[in-house]
Amino acid sequence: MNAPGGPALVQWLPPLSGNDPVQTVSQPGTYQCSITVCGIVTLAEIEVIASNLSVVITDPGPFDICNDSTVLLSADPGLMAYLWIPSLATGESVLVGPGQYSVIGFDQYGCTDTAGVAIVNAIAFTDSVQGSATAVCAGGTSLAIATGSGALQWFDDAAGTQPIGSGASISYGPLFSNTTIYVLQTENGCTSDVVLVPIDVLPVPPTLPIQGDTLLCVGDTLYLFLDPNNFFPQTWTLPSGGTLNQPPYSTSANPGDAGWYSVTYPNNQTGCSSVPDSALVTVFSNPDPGLPPTALICIGDLLILQADPGEQAYSWSTGAESPAITVTDVGTYVVTVTNEDGCSATDSTVVNEGPAIWKYPT
Repeated sequence: MNAPGGPALVQWLPPLSGNDPVQTVSQPGTYQCSITVCGIVTLAEIEVIASNLSVVITDPGPFDICNDSTVLLSADPGLMAYLWIPSLATGESVLVGPGQYSVIGFDQYGCTDTAGVAIVNAIAFTDSVQGSATAVCAGGTSLAIATGSGALQWFDDAAGTQPIGSGASISYGPLFSNTTIYVLQTENGCTSDVVLVPIDVLPVPPTLPIQGDTLLCVGDTLYLFLDPNNFFPQTWTLPSGGTLNQPPYSTSANPGDAGWYSVTYPNNQTGCSSVPDSALVTVFSNPDPGLPPTALICIGDLLILQADPGEQAYSWSTGAESPAITVTDVGTYVVTVTNEDGCSATDSTVVNEGPAIWKYPT
């Protein structure tokens, strides 16, 4: 409390005393002093009013909320102004997240009071979310695995708006380039932040076409290969469903070898195999000429040698090109028969002289 100073003479009246222009008081009331200037005495007074200001937060908690939630804190109404700490928000009420908060209240006299602390706790997850995914060859499917203490959900986007699965693991693919998926957990009604799960996609070697003759006759050599000058590791899948790791694939053709063949080869750096190429192998049956191994002919007689009729072509050792020939001499007669599939078979008959037959004159 101040009174004018300078050349004036100040005299404080009871309950105060002295002529110091500045007085300190601790009780409300009306305080007076006389001020003498140039022989003129003026009486001055000042009223000190007691302030009963007390600021409280109506519900200081403690509150338990999720990290992304808020709670409404309110102070007693009726004050001139409010300042919330540490948010520096003003107003009787404020929305806050997890933390510790207080409020300073101001009355109409400029007096202040500070409320006690309100505590807002964040609900903690028992275990945090962790995720990983297997690297995958281009075109393959990755296995993504996550751990946590809540219910796990998987998403295609960081905003968590495109769900792709739930649970501790999901299969994701097919994939052709590096990508990222996201996982979060829900526990006690709270949802965690998303966790990024990157997936590496490894390149595969280019597909190489199967080479070799795929139209064969029984007994021909079935020879399939990728590169005639480079016998690198290859895996062949056979019509039977079995596999062979050999370059190239070679065998003597029989009807059981007909069907689809496919082959892949690995990239030695990534371990990824190529997209398989396939080829259909057809094995045609050979004709059966059907000649007897031997035959008898009498001198002066005729003998007909008949191969199996109905085939595409015939070639006899006599030069004939018909299914049957007529012979008069002993010897070995050979025929090569070709069917409509282009397959050939050779057979022969040895013609011997038959025993003489005597006839008595009559």
